[in-house]
Amino acid sequence: PDRLPDLRHRGLRLAARRQRDRALFRAYLGRLEVVSGWTEAGLEELKLALELDEKDPTGWWFSALERFQRHRVNEAVEFLEGALARNDLRGVHRSRRLLDADRALRQANLARIYERAGLPEVALRQAAEAALADPASHSAHLFLADSFSALRDPTRFQTR
Repeated sequence: PDRLPDLRHRGLRLAARRQRDRALFRAYLGRLEVVSGWTEAGLEELKLALELDEKDPTGWWFSALERFQRHRVNEAVEFLEGALARNDLRGVHRSRRLLDADRALRQANLARIYERAGLPEVALRQAAEAALADPASHSAHLFLADSFSALRDPTRFQTR
């Protein structure tokens, strides 16, 4: 990875340094560092985000995505379920519509993990719940369609 962080990276790093007790900044910085290839630094930031505010679902969500990237499916499911359980705790800061959109996105991510783990029925159920949580979410509907497609019998076809 490039050792010269871009402007966004520097901005998040500065925000996290100035407000050391803000878990949200730490979670976003950790996610950015993991995606940028600085895995160890990113893991430390995600760990710190969870320590600072274990009720914030963002750190749980980003930790789940990071674990999924490292093929640690069981841990990813555990962290994503933790994020879903904490989703409504942000009700003070976010509207019901935004909370529903957050829930739908997290459920779509959970469905993707189940699908990759070889559990298509569970993935379909999660995708359906995501589409119900936020009917306007295109990603939830796309994954729901993909889940239905995965359950099709490839040997069955129409002869018309």
